[in-house]
Amino acid sequence: MKAVLIGIGFLIALATVGAGGFLVGYKQFEKSLQSSSRSPAKLEMQIATLEQEKIGLQAQLGDLQQQVAAGVKAQAEASKAVADLEKSLTEQKNELEAARKKLQQSQDAPAIAPPAER
Repeated sequence: MKAVLIGIGFLIALATVGAGGFLVGYKQFEKSLQSSSRSPAKLEMQIATLEQEKIGLQAQLGDLQQQVAAGVKAQAEASKAVADLEKSLTEQKNELEAARKKLQQSQDAPAIAPPAER
């Protein structure tokens, strides 16, 4: 019976030491977690910072999209203006060529004598 009591006492002492070791280890883990970058408070701060950066980047993206749209519109207007200028230039070249032909024909035509003076 005495051996049983000594065995039970030994198990109780062993359990107490094990529980104490667990508590010390857990406290150390909590302490290291709070000082590390994975602590809940630090993670929440990082999340809040990232959300603010996300909002800022979304605003920048919206601005860039507006700038791109304005650039595309300006380019379309410039392309139309260039096309109009090319059309006008072609028309002027055609008119110039017609005037040259007319001038050439008038120079090649026999000279008509002026009416004789009486």
